[in-house]
Amino acid sequence: MNVMPPDLGVFAGAAERNCVREVRGRLTQSRIAGVIADLTQPDTPIIASNRAFSELTGYSRSETVGQNCRFLNRGKIDGATARKFKRSIADGRPFSTELENFRKDGTPFFNGISVSPIYGRNGDLVAMLGSQIDLSHYDPECQIQTYHRARAKLSLLSDRQFEVVTEMAKGLLIKEIAFNIGIAPRTVKLHRAAAIKALGVSNSVEAIRIAIEAGY
Repeated sequence: MNVMPPDLGVFAGAAERNCVREVRGRLTQSRIAGVIADLTQPDTPIIASNRAFSELTGYSRSETVGQNCRFLNRGKIDGATARKFKRSIADGRPFSTELENFRKDGTPFFNGISVSPIYGRNGDLVAMLGSQIDLSHYDPECQIQTYHRARAKLSLLSDRQFEVVTEMAKGLLIKEIAFNIGIAPRTVKLHRAAAIKALGVSNSVEAIRIAIEAGY
């Protein structure tokens, strides 16, 4: 197993390291289970995971880093879902799905997975952020409620805050969002902070999760 060095040295350029470091900082603060996987290395190894991921799966960070994300499904993934993963990653598109995964002790659980792309400063796709929620006790009605609840939360945002959050859900960085919507990077940060407060969450990762739950 190739353990990821703390300085993210596998990335060729400082710009890429900075992008991933920025997302990893948000991941560490998140109460939602999550990992970052490096798309520039063979077999897309996990390079970071948070405490919530360890609590959900039973795997420590040292046991997780270096693995491909499929280690949780133990080879039990249908071809259609596998192709969806590959297409979405290749296209740099966020996506969500549900899979039967297994905890370290062998206990199965239904994992609600959301994946967002992470781009380098030059616009290249360099990594992906994956978040997980245990859906074992969810039912279709609960999932519908989650969707409508997320939509209701987003409706509390101003137009600019909504734009910023949904652009973040696409994996875009501050400068890219600023360019896309025609405002200064500093203003994007102000809208991001205001959106996080309005949504009642503690960081960007949780705001992104709400946007993904709402279908963005």
